[in-house]
Parts: sequence; C-alpha cells; structure tokens
Amino acid sequence: PGGDAKRAAEAVLAAAKVPASRYKFGKTAAFLAVGVLDELNGARHRYIEQRAVFMQARIRTALAKRLARQLRDEKAKAALEIARAEARRAEEEAAEEEAEE
Repeated sequence: PGGDAKRAAEAVLAAAKVPASRYKFGKTAAFLAVGVLDELNGARHRYIEQRAVFMQARIRTALAKRLARQLRDEKAKAALEIARAEARRAEEEAAEEEAEE
C-alpha cells in the first residue's frame, strides 16, 4: 500500500507541475519545500471555484429556460383565450343581428 500512496502522491505533484526538486519522499511521509503546500491549496481552491461557477451558470441557464418556457406557454394560453372570447363575441353579435331581422 505504501508504494501505491507514493505513486499517487507523485502523480498529484506531477499533475500540479511541482518540480521534483521541491519535494522528497521519506518512508512514511512526503516532504514539501516551503510554499509548495500553499501553491497546491491555491490550485485546489481555484479548481473548486471554477467548478462552482460552472455549476451556477448551468443552474441559471436551466432556470432561465424554464421561465422562458412558462412565459411562452402563458402567452399562448392568453392568446387562445382572447381568440375564443373574440369568437364568442362575434357569434353573439351575429345572433343578435339575426334576431333583429
């Protein structure tokens, strides 16, 4: 298990582009040069911030689409109600004209 942990730590440090001269592995621990841990924490915070901003943008987009769909449906429903009311009014006027004749 120790070798796996060491390889995982080396992979993380390589992915973070930390030069090998800035860390060393002992038998049970990794020793980082001054500032390396702060750099890694900063990179982690930037990554989390980017993901949070991405998720917020996706949620805002989904909510805006939902609102647009609701407004579009309400507008269509209102237009249909207006058309029906106008048709009823026209029928009533026609019936009144026929009754007058």
